[in-house]
Parts: sequence; C-alpha cells; structure tokens
Amino acid sequence: MRALMALLLLAACAKTSSKPEVFQDLPVPGPDAIVQCDINVQETPPDPTRSRFALTLLHFNIQYVAGGLSYLDEAGVEHAMYREASSWDEKRVEDFIVTETFEPVLDLYLAHPTWGADIELGSYMIEVLAERHPAVLEKLRTLAMRGQIEVISFHYSDQLFLAFPRHDMERSIAMTKDLFRKHCLPLGGAVFDQEGQAGEGRQDLLLGEGYTVGIYPVNLFKHQHGEQKRWPYYEWRGGTMVVGPGEVDPASGVEVTWLFFDDGELLALSGSANPYVAPTAKRSDADLEEFAAKVAAAEQAGFFVTTVSDYVRHLNARGVPQPKPPALLDGTWQPKDTRGIFRWLGGRGPLFGADERDNVVRTGNAQAHTELVLAETLRDHAAAKGVDVGDVNAILAQGFRHLLFAEVSDATGINPWEGEVRYGIVHNQAALAAALDAIARLKSALKTPWVAIDAATGQVQYLNEKPVDEAPPELDAPLFDVQVQAETRTVKVRWLKDKVADAVIEVSLSAGKPAFKNDPTPCLVEVAIRRNEDRIIYSPGLLDNEVVSYGFEEFSWPDGELFLPLGNGLIGLGGGLFVVKDQKTIHLAARLAPSDQFIRFRDETLPAEAATVFRFGVVKGDAEKALKLANAWNVRPSGVR
Repeated sequence: MRALMALLLLAACAKTSSKPEVFQDLPVPGPDAIVQCDINVQETPPDPTRSRFALTLLHFNIQYVAGGLSYLDEAGVEHAMYREASSWDEKRVEDFIVTETFEPVLDLYLAHPTWGADIELGSYMIEVLAERHPAVLEKLRTLAMRGQIEVISFHYSDQLFLAFPRHDMERSIAMTKDLFRKHCLPLGGAVFDQEGQAGEGRQDLLLGEGYTVGIYPVNLFKHQHGEQKRWPYYEWRGGTMVVGPGEVDPASGVEVTWLFFDDGELLALSGSANPYVAPTAKRSDADLEEFAAKVAAAEQAGFFVTTVSDYVRHLNARGVPQPKPPALLDGTWQPKDTRGIFRWLGGRGPLFGADERDNVVRTGNAQAHTELVLAETLRDHAAAKGVDVGDVNAILAQGFRHLLFAEVSDATGINPWEGEVRYGIVHNQAALAAALDAIARLKSALKTPWVAIDAATGQVQYLNEKPVDEAPPELDAPLFDVQVQAETRTVKVRWLKDKVADAVIEVSLSAGKPAFKNDPTPCLVEVAIRRNEDRIIYSPGLLDNEVVSYGFEEFSWPDGELFLPLGNGLIGLGGGLFVVKDQKTIHLAARLAPSDQFIRFRDETLPAEAATVFRFGVVKGDAEKALKLANAWNVRPSGVR
C-alpha cells in the first residue's frame, strides 16, 4: 500500500525528547460554527436495466505522515526523517498531499462529468482545505453537489478507532458532521475508513449515525473465509454491506469491476512514490492519463461508472436479494501484510522498530480517554449545580480533539518513524493536560478538594480528603495457566483479589538488559493465557455493551491466526471465564489460532530500558458481569480526583 523503497536514503535521526510539549489551542468545529446552506445533490433515479457497474474508491489520508517529515523539538532542534526531509513539517506535507495528489484527481473528474467515484477522507482534511486551500474545497463541493463524487467521511482524525470505546468515535463523527454542514458539503452514505477498519461494531455505529452502506475489505473477508464467491451486497446488522474490491457471483445477474481501490495519494504520483518521499516525489500526468483511459474503456464496454451508494440503489431497483454474510470479525484491509491489526497493537515494523512504542502510545490513549470522560461527568454535575462551565467546555473540546489526533493509526503502524510516534505521545499529553485542567477548575468552582466520580452513573461525591488505597491481598492459587515471555527481564506474576473482578492478574516486568544498541530482544514480551474452548468470544470494536461468540469452525483460517483489538478490553476464555485488559496498562492485540491453546498478547516494541506492569481482570460468570468490569475499567470509568 505504501511504497517505501526510497527510505533507503534515510539519515540518522536524533532521538525524541522526553520533555512534554503543550500544543497551541486548536480550532474545534462545533454547532456554533454551523452555517445554513442548501445541500441539494443531483440524483438520477436508478435504472433497473443496468447490470454492469464500475466502481472506484480513493482513500485519502491528510495524516499520511502524522506530524510531518520533520519537527522542531523543545530546544528548537530539527529532527528529520531523512536528509531531504528537512523543513518538511506537518503543514508542508499536508499541502503537498492536497496540491500534488488530491487536486489532480478532482480535476480529472471535473473534466469527465459522467464518471462517478467515491473519495474517502478524514474530516480534518476538510479543515485543512477550508483554511489553506479553499479553491480545492470548492472543486470537491462542485463534484459532490453534482452527485458525481460521493465524499465518504466517518472520522475526524485517521484514528485506529476499533481499538477504543464508541464514545470517542461518537465525538469524531459529530465533529465530522459539523464540518460538512459548516462547509456546505454533502456527506456520503457509504463508509470506508482509515486502514480499512471494519467489523460488527463499525456496521452498527454507521447505521446508527445515519450512514447507509458499510464497505468491508475483500482481503479481510478472505483472511477469515478464504476464496469464495461473494454476493453484490449483504444485509448485516439491519443494514447494507458491500465487500470490495472484487468480482461478484454471476448468479446475482450483476457484473462489477473495481477500477481503483487504494490510497488515493498513489494515483497522481509517479512510480512507487507516496507522501513519505514528498521532497523527491513527482506528479505523474501519465499515470493519471493511464487511469483515465482505464475508466473510459470500462465506460465504452458498457459499465456504468458510478458511486457505491448509487450502485446499491441500482441493486435495490433490480430486486437483487440481500443475504446475510458469514460471521465476520474486526480487522483491517491488508491483514496478510500486517497480521491483521497486530501491526498497530504490538507488532514491530522492519524500518524503524527501535523507535516504535505501541503499548506506550495506546495505553496513553486509554489514560487520556479515562480522564476526559471523568472530566465530562464532573462538568455535567457542575452544570446541573448552576456552575458556569463555558470555559471547561472549550477545554474539553480541545482535549478530545487532541485525543482523536493521538489515536491516529500511524502513531503505531505500519512503519512509523520517530516523528509519528512522538505525534501520538505529545497529543496524548495535551489531551491529558486538558482533562486535568478541567477537573481542577471544576473542583475549585464546586469548592471541594476531592471528588469521587462515577462516569457510568453520573454520580459525584464530594470528599475532604483522598481515600487511602489499601494493597489488595493475593489469591491462594492461580485460577488458570498464564505464561510470560520476557527475555533479559525479571518477571513476577501475582494473582490479587479485587472488589469488582473475581481476580486481577498483575504481571510485573523489570527493565530489560540489551546486549547492544537497539537490541530488539528486551523489546519483545508476551503474556499467554490458556483458553478453554475453540470459540471466539469478545466485544467487537465499538460494541462496548455486547459480547459475541463464534465457533472456530465458522472460519477457514487461511492464515492460521486472527488478531482482535478488543476496544473495551474483553475476551472470553470459554467455560464461563473472561479476561479484561486494563487498557491503561496493556493495550495489545489478542491473537487466536486453532493450533494454539493460548490467547497471546504480544508487544515487540516495549522500550528496553522501561519497567512496566500489565493488569488483567478475571471474571467468572456470564457476559453481563464481564461487560460490567470492561466498561468500568476502559469505557465509563470511576475514580477519585
């Protein structure tokens, strides 16, 4: 997907400073910024005689290089990904993406008004266009109003959203809708997204938010079910789902060809260039002309060149039946290359592995989420008491915007350079600082030194002093087999009693002992927990209050393994046992395989010099009880502040 051959030019990079940084205030879209406009998209009624369709999906990511190819640290020293990348900061890379890769595609479609296509982007890109490229935004608006281009946008930042609670995505979608209304831009009904993330929770959320069609990546489908004929569309969780790209079963009476389904940035650049090599990349008119010839040939051959949503309208008009799909799990669009979502939640890339910090970034996301949700709950309580919370609302809006940036997928994958890792960490710090600032202001206004906050119930209790946490007693014996791999580190596993969980597994790891600089050995740690059944029992990402259960036999396992993000931390072992990750301490993907009796949580990016503690909650009983723990720890937390 991202050609990185030019990275052989890399020069040595200075290490990221550990000093915290506070970003300047950022504009936050909101209802007060919305203007009224007439969004009247031209639509032609579907023709039921059409049976041949040509589809195109261009996935654009304004955060392709999150934070840019260079940055200045707190001392004013520049850090660049490689020598030629000097001065290519975040804005310069964003501008390159707009002018050299995005605008040429818009110009192509403006010149061919009979060609339809889908363009997917995070709505932060709309902000960038409005602020620095209004003429390009007007071109996009023209194409969208024509009904020629369906603008797909499901998130504000290009987030790894399957790994986090639904609340964060609800914020992200609300910001997206606000931006589209503000800029009089029609929001498409179809959904594709960053890294092609898909699953039951994404389908449920998109339908609940008013979108109409979920696009499920064909490679993720094959990763679970191998090669099999696919129907033009399916009914999934009460709505429509299309698997793409690829051909469909001829028995449907429909023929489909996909003309493009990839990073849109690649279409207009020569050779294998992409924004990581922006300083040397060249726009390729020849490549655009070649693509245009491909579209023209399809049109000449009798294919109707249209959008995904219009394709679905035609299927409905033809009366094509809509069967249910086989069982489908969470994942990303190139699972064979990335081992599913593992590459973003523990997997080490081959280029900059020594700089990667997957668990550091993702547990930081969870910590910031926790504090922001507690701050929101306290804000609502204070507002009900008559406190003016205007300033706090602005602070929390900033905090959540930083959190969505911090959740960007590129902070931990596919091959994040040091600057992208730093981008996630620094935005986490800013989100956390905003939450703590809001809580401090609210406590001052409420005239109380301490508060006990329960985000699940909304209850707030005033305290004169902070309760003393007592050390939990240990269990007499482990409840099941847990194995830990951590070479060069001292490992201690304790089983503790808990007020909510039936037990807590605490895995303490000492600092590692690298044999040489950038020795990867101490960076690899793994916790393996024995499972009791050949079943996949988990909460799909964005379904924080639901547990699904599928037998291993429902999947063909062509790659021999599957990885799950566990957005609320919950996975079942079978036999009435559940484990919940405390995602403020461990947020790694869960690996399952028919040939392995263990569920494995593996981190190949743990800093060698860092000691750490992982915590898992254990629940004996039913799914409802396990969900209560998962939500208390990772979704709607409680705490004294």
